[in-house]
Amino acid sequence: MSSSRAAGVSLSQSLTTSMSELPDGTVKALKKDTNNLAGPNKKIKEDACKKYLKEYKKFVNGEIDSITHPVTKKSITRKDRIDFIADQCRTAFDLSISGSSSSSSSSSSSSSSKKDADPYKDLKTLTFKDIDKILEYPTETTAARNKHLLSLFSKNVKVDEAISILKAYLEDRSISDENVLLYRKIKDRIKTSYLVRYDPFMTATELNKIVKDNYFTAGYESMMSANAPTEINTGKIFTDADNLFSEAILYNDRNKNENDYKILVKESYYKYYAVEFMLLQLIKIYEFKRAYRVASAEMYLALIDRLIEGTLLISDPDASISFEKSRSWSASPEDPILKAEYKTNKETELARIMDAGKEYAGSINDADFYTMDEWTDMSLRKLKSVVVIPYEENGKTYANAYYVKSLYKAWYLAIKDQKPFLNPSNRKPFTQENKNKILEVIQDLYPGLREPRYGSQGGRSDINVTYTNDYNNTYTIQVSYLYPRKDHYYNYAKYALIKIQFPTSFIYADDNRPNDDSVVPLAYNPTFLFEMINNLMRQNKVIGKKVPFKINDAFKENDNKKLNKAEYMRFFDKLRLML
Repeated sequence: MSSSRAAGVSLSQSLTTSMSELPDGTVKALKKDTNNLAGPNKKIKEDACKKYLKEYKKFVNGEIDSITHPVTKKSITRKDRIDFIADQCRTAFDLSISGSSSSSSSSSSSSSSKKDADPYKDLKTLTFKDIDKILEYPTETTAARNKHLLSLFSKNVKVDEAISILKAYLEDRSISDENVLLYRKIKDRIKTSYLVRYDPFMTATELNKIVKDNYFTAGYESMMSANAPTEINTGKIFTDADNLFSEAILYNDRNKNENDYKILVKESYYKYYAVEFMLLQLIKIYEFKRAYRVASAEMYLALIDRLIEGTLLISDPDASISFEKSRSWSASPEDPILKAEYKTNKETELARIMDAGKEYAGSINDADFYTMDEWTDMSLRKLKSVVVIPYEENGKTYANAYYVKSLYKAWYLAIKDQKPFLNPSNRKPFTQENKNKILEVIQDLYPGLREPRYGSQGGRSDINVTYTNDYNNTYTIQVSYLYPRKDHYYNYAKYALIKIQFPTSFIYADDNRPNDDSVVPLAYNPTFLFEMINNLMRQNKVIGKKVPFKINDAFKENDNKKLNKAEYMRFFDKLRLML
């Protein structure tokens, strides 16, 4: 046996020994990360493994302090992770590990010495949930904190020792684990933006004190009126929360489409976490003393949660159905055998449609009522989406066939225009049974499509417009984003996207008086304005139908303004041109 072969065996044995010493919990955690797994159908392929094992040899020899992860391309220094990936590569592709830092007789002891020198050897791989719990240590009891803290280690350690090791690991700049990097970003955000003295390892008492010091004056403990000047700095937290949500939901230079929105939300997670952390602290210290502040904090928590959890509806299927852009319908194939089969299937579908008339009085129509396309001219795919709807007339039952896409569009437009959905044959409303049949057939074209939503406004189900007349003689037009609210008073709450005001003192008269700022031509009566806005809302022309919302220019330029006569009339005219 050659010396090089003997050395290779020693390095393999060293790796085997290292793997046998890894705690089961650590191995399970490493296996959960699919980036660490090697194999033909795994993320780490054979070529990447060969390159990795070359670096692994240098790492064991002490020539380098870290190895490039074969998938993430980030530097890794944790020996347990490095050994795990090396073992994955060796096993998955039956690769030998040649070379060693010393002779075969000293290889094992050298490896053991290196392992003993690792100050984090007993610390398990931190998961995302672990990072979350660590950041919230100051909000927990000491017992709850210590229970989680000690669970992070593979053997029994004292609390003080555990804190020392964990703090050192989290602040060790050579550690590039993605969860640790996220921890640092969140912690730094909390410290630089809100609480400079924040430390995840401080006690709950210490946290409460610095929050009070930063967000209340000495008058905090006294029972003062809601308007008493005991609050300081709170505006920044609410402003940050508002800006973060509006930045995500509204169109801007960084956020022009759905993909931009998803990237923005992912990259801003640490900001969301930090502001939510502070909102929760404010709720705790404002409780029973500043109800209006608690309500604001809870509103922003609910909104930011929707970004974090991905529950904000990007596109509402009930808001608008783009039927103009049809899918590509396949025509008759050219292959003789397939062509014959296609012809047979088409004849079967035509028979299904036309023979349905045998069950009813009268015959079935030869063409779609809405498009006037004849069934014989339609492709097989379209024919499969033709639905037969019966109706009663003079004591007899008749039936008509419809291309379901045309029929659903007519239904949708009827709802949007607040008109009844009528059968074109007898001008009577379609029955609920008819509607259920339409929904059943259209699922093949648009899976998950629901019944068009009934309502006075149409448009997206989570956007509404309200018109109010307050005690300050002001009309307010407000377009709001609606979100679920968990209390016994309301099913939803509102976040204002647009707010436009104008005086209720305007006089609407036939005789226009250009020099009188209080007299407005009768044609500009707000009743007409509100109806135009309702129509535009139904057509999704105010903010669009997808997130990020792009506010219409006429509304955007007047947002947060109280309009004078000239501005009001100009706004009115712009809306009229949009219809």
